[in-house]
Amino acid sequence: MQEQSSDYSNMKCSRQESSTKISNGASCSTNNTIKPAINAIKKKIGKSYQDTKNIPKNFGKAIMKYIKEQQEVAQKLLGPNQSFQQFYQRILSKKDKIISIKEFKTLFNDQVSQKEKNNFPHLSEETILLFNKVYRSLAYKFLRSEFQSYLLGNRKIKHIDVMNKYKIVLLQGIVSPNEFNSWKISD
Repeated sequence: MQEQSSDYSNMKCSRQESSTKISNGASCSTNNTIKPAINAIKKKIGKSYQDTKNIPKNFGKAIMKYIKEQQEVAQKLLGPNQSFQQFYQRILSKKDKIISIKEFKTLFNDQVSQKEKNNFPHLSEETILLFNKVYRSLAYKFLRSEFQSYLLGNRKIKHIDVMNKYKIVLLQGIVSPNEFNSWKISD
């Protein structure tokens, strides 16, 4: 019976008593064993959020870098009447804003919103649609052919498996932007 009461005493220890002895001689060490367990649980819970925390931003910056490197290809897609500089300035203005699916949808969409018209009054609706089409095709090309080498060559990206997982979702968003509503992977 004496052993049971000392076990119970150990469980009732407060944080203040963690290094002191209890009256019957048992030391209170529960704080040392519980803290790592709590931290492990927090890491598991937080991982799902952290997996998608910077995904849009990372993909957006990678696509922007690729487009800048592929100026000739972009100019061919734009045609002789459009300037690469106008195209690049438009997507560059959105670079820091790409933090959600909503921003990707505006770059992938086949429709021009009123907000887009207001943000770029000097561009016609047809020009904005052309820019979106070129952005989509270059993003698709990047994700299909250049993405793996980008991942392996970038030291800052720690979770390559997570980026690969969400690449598929982004490709689906490029193909059908109206159905691109979530980063969740459909099984």
